[in-house]
Amino acid sequence: MLGDASTRLLINLFGYLWPAYYTHKAVQAHDERATNKWCIYWLVIAVFTAAERLVLDWTIFWLPLYYEGKLLFVVWLWHSHTQGAQYLYSKVLLPLLNKYEGPIDDSIAEAQTWLMDNFWQYARSRASDRKAGWQTATQQTAVSESG
Repeated sequence: MLGDASTRLLINLFGYLWPAYYTHKAVQAHDERATNKWCIYWLVIAVFTAAERLVLDWTIFWLPLYYEGKLLFVVWLWHSHTQGAQYLYSKVLLPLLNKYEGPIDDSIAEAQTWLMDNFWQYARSRASDRKAGWQTATQQTAVSESG
């Protein structure tokens, strides 16, 4: 049986590096069909990875062969005999994305606005804190050198 660490290594190899290389090959060859296949794979693996981190690893990790199942699932997604990513995309993700595209776009726009507003506010406050700290340190150095 595989554990969490060895499964992560194998998923990184077979779920990310291998597909990344084949994506590169498809793009370099200007193979539109293969590029489309790999774009679908990356969409499905992104959803799986988010679900895995947010839900699966916290709820069903205790099931026997859970880690082995994750590895088999990732290979099933891209393997040419199964084409699992294309299946999940056409049967599950595409209908969901089509149905909720408007609300998703609205949520993304709202999140981008919030993130940028808060990022710049945070960045300005950190810069101000650093400036104040630098000025205090400079003043303390000047006092200790004069005394």
